[in-house]
Amino acid sequence: MDTASRGLNPSFLILNILNKFADAGNSIVASVTVEAHSERPILLLEEMGLLHSVVCQASTITLVMPSGEIANTTLMAWAPNGRTAFNIITSHPGCNAANERGAWSVSFIKPHGRSIILFVSALPLHEVGRTFDISFRHSSLGGYWGTPMQTSTDATLVERDFGSTSNPSYDKDLSGTEIFPGNSSSLGLASDIIQHLTPGYTRQLTGASVEITCAECVSHFNFTIGVDFTFTAGIGNVSTALMFATVNRFEQSVFLDIKVGGDLQVDFEFDLIKIPIEGFQIPTLFAIGPFIGLGVQFNFTLTGEVDLKVGANASIPANANANLDLINPSNSSANGWDGISFQMIPLRLDGGAPNFTIGAAVAPFLEFEITVGGGGITQGTNSTEVGLEARLTQTTPAIEFDFVTHSNVNSACEPAGDADFSFFSNAYTVDSSLGLLTAAGVQLNDAGVFENLGLDFATSWSKTLFQYNSRLPLSGKQSDSNQTCFVLAEDAGSASATRANLDASPSQHPAATGTLLAAASAIPTYDISKIQSYYDSHGHTLPPGITAEMLSGSVFTRPPLSPL
Repeated sequence: MDTASRGLNPSFLILNILNKFADAGNSIVASVTVEAHSERPILLLEEMGLLHSVVCQASTITLVMPSGEIANTTLMAWAPNGRTAFNIITSHPGCNAANERGAWSVSFIKPHGRSIILFVSALPLHEVGRTFDISFRHSSLGGYWGTPMQTSTDATLVERDFGSTSNPSYDKDLSGTEIFPGNSSSLGLASDIIQHLTPGYTRQLTGASVEITCAECVSHFNFTIGVDFTFTAGIGNVSTALMFATVNRFEQSVFLDIKVGGDLQVDFEFDLIKIPIEGFQIPTLFAIGPFIGLGVQFNFTLTGEVDLKVGANASIPANANANLDLINPSNSSANGWDGISFQMIPLRLDGGAPNFTIGAAVAPFLEFEITVGGGGITQGTNSTEVGLEARLTQTTPAIEFDFVTHSNVNSACEPAGDADFSFFSNAYTVDSSLGLLTAAGVQLNDAGVFENLGLDFATSWSKTLFQYNSRLPLSGKQSDSNQTCFVLAEDAGSASATRANLDASPSQHPAATGTLLAAASAIPTYDISKIQSYYDSHGHTLPPGITAEMLSGSVFTRPPLSPL
């Protein structure tokens, strides 16, 4: 086949340019391979050499060559045995809207001087080939959420000639953002924000109030992501549907301010933000719209009122990965997630006398929305045209704890007895855990998108790829991970997401509000009269576990205590 006729191939055709935006600072690679019908080869005009110009009309496409000789040579190469039936694809602006490709079925060829006239009829792009292999790669999807605002290192994305026109920013300042009930204006994400509140949550909140604010939510992330998708239009089969993600960097701090008033029992989850990233689409054929987002999940069972701050820091090691088979979920896998590290930010109670059970998770996610056969992805919203959603969610960290208030108890939160010479007016038993959950899911939103093409796809599913739970040291000290009895201790200020430890460590003195401290490490209230009685009746010997230093400053009438 000579240079002039390059592009007419009876087996397969690469439609788009690979590594289109390497020079824009983004490692994006995308391709579509179309396998032609055996009896109808495919001609891609953009692949033809020595083509002078193209003229498109309603039923004809005229190819103007540099000379009559080249036109004749091209005709001979195309149809040495009189072949005139093939399909043609072009993105020529005279034949299509901007950034679109069209397909035509050629039924007859007529030479005319140095031109070749093709008699054509329009053809839906998804009918031009027998199979379609779609591949999308983004090897450095990165950004920063948090405060202070920093300049993104990611170059601004620009329009592609094959689809997406989104130009997102990955930098979002979530400090002070109201997560629930949710205030889109506080995010500054008018077109990005999506909220999916669990049905009936407003009814569950009757008689109670809930306010959850992201005091500090900071995330540095960088992923390699990809999709491989193969469908056979004529047979009605999706033979390959793979999604994968590899962690290049992931560091996250979540520090929540939770205020609840009244008795409450409620569960809710929703997407706080959902930001479109550079996608890949060929209109009338397919669209892949990747998104990054942040979901929140909460459940409350509470009696009374509470104002508290709680959070944790987490990081995931580089090269942790997930491979998702959207058709055969059992083939999905995840590796490297067990190397996660996390640290509790000391829980701080700012008010209330709570008895509650709370579960809280802030879950970043990667999502692909896939449409086959027409339409496209509506950036920033869930379009009704989207046929399939595939999501990888990382709930890091997920905090679960039960919090019960007790009065006049010892350091084990048991009622002070005859053998206890000290007590705490208020203490709290806390049963808690910090968890990591990597999950994948597929949701078939509009089966008609696939059924219209005769495609058969697996039903929706969800799968836990990796799960880890550990006891949560609410005081922020790993040595307290086995402690269940805590008091509130005076502190110089509250913890923060960027400071896992206080500037000044909590004192050992209990207080009405403050940071959780293991009761065993706190200074209790000493029962002086009981100690005095024991001292008098045991030959001036202090009770076990009580020293003179502990009683320094206490009023002791007789005789003066001295170290033994």
